[in-house]
Amino acid sequence: MSLPKIFDTCQPREDVLNGTIAEADFAADLAKVIRGNATDDYRLPQRFFANTYPTAGLKNLLRR
Repeated sequence: MSLPKIFDTCQPREDVLNGTIAEADFAADLAKVIRGNATDDYRLPQRFFANTYPTAGLKNLLRR
């Protein structure tokens, strides 16, 4: 039995499909969040967590 391909089980976001995703989308600049001038993707909690996989490191950070 083989595992399904990722595109058979997941639908990539539009920015991934059309190649417009930026490298900065993969790393949050927390200083901008603290200063209050981050993009909505990082400033708005609902939007951030809708687009973020909660890794063990992120869960630990939030607990602290």
